[in-house]
Amino acid sequence: MEIQAANIVRSAESLLTLITELKQALLLNDTKTLTHLSKKRLESLRSQKDEIKSQMLNVRDGLDNVIPELEEIYLYSLSSL
Repeated sequence: MEIQAANIVRSAESLLTLITELKQALLLNDTKTLTHLSKKRLESLRSQKDEIKSQMLNVRDGLDNVIPELEEIYLYSLSSL
């Protein structure tokens, strides 16, 4: 009886090992899914890049508007000394 139980346990462990290897092989060799995930990630990164670029342009435009005012204030403060 103990021998049968040991054989069943050994068989179950072997089966679990095979299942794990099959899952790993599926994940590594599923090019369709990998391609889809890569494209999705690339789209996400491009979207983030565009958003950051837009924000940087807004900051630049804001600075373009503020710098002349600051220069004027600075020059006025120098002349009033």
